[in-house]
Amino acid sequence: MESPKFRNTFENKEQIKKESEILSADELLEIIYKGASLLQDTRFLPMDEGGVFKYFYPRDVTGISRFPSKKLFPVAYEGDKVVGLSELEQDPKDTQNFWIKFVSVDPKYQNKGYASELLRQIFQFAKDNRYTLQPSFYSGQGLEKLKKVIEKLSVEMGVDLVGSHD
Repeated sequence: MESPKFRNTFENKEQIKKESEILSADELLEIIYKGASLLQDTRFLPMDEGGVFKYFYPRDVTGISRFPSKKLFPVAYEGDKVVGLSELEQDPKDTQNFWIKFVSVDPKYQNKGYASELLRQIFQFAKDNRYTLQPSFYSGQGLEKLKKVIEKLSVEMGVDLVGSHD
């Protein structure tokens, strides 16, 4: 299974070019490292080291898990800048299920529809490929902002949610 090779342009109040797509780990690494051996875009550092994407750690893209599984990274762009990031991981025990590991938007770009667009892209991917989705545990902010969007998209797109947690 390869990541979809299309970008979805979405509308927002501002007239700035906004797009989203789902990247493979290698494609995300190219954005982060730009062909170098050291991280080139510091926004992808862990938050406690100055990064902007909560729950994202570069080692999650490059690291080898005890239980290898496929990882995909939905991203949202403003122009050519990644401003939203999510992680999907295929359940190694059920390859028809993907875990939504996190959804994170650069604080400078929050409340502009990027998280909702990332989720829409995730649900479209699941629908197109007949996958189920399983949200990870919601943080306080995720519970407040994203749980209703996830449940709405599940119904709207006909994608089953597995083991939804509060």
